[in-house]
Amino acid sequence: MRWNVIGGTIWSFGVTLLGFFLGQVDVIEQNLELAILTVVAVSCSPIVFELLKARREKRHSALADVAHDLLKETREPDGRP
Repeated sequence: MRWNVIGGTIWSFGVTLLGFFLGQVDVIEQNLELAILTVVAVSCSPIVFELLKARREKRHSALADVAHDLLKETREPDGRP
């Protein structure tokens, strides 16, 4: 529990200070909406990558099942090709 409290404290102070100092940078101050959208996009990108990965694996699994079924149908009843 101690490390959770320490980590949470460091995180909250670090994010607050980072926001304070980045807010004083002219480029970020003038393009605040773009900066926020960039942070949101970067934060959501792992979700998108995992969804695409799962979709690809599901498709691959379905193709493997079809291939397995096709190969099974071409064999003789005793299992010989």
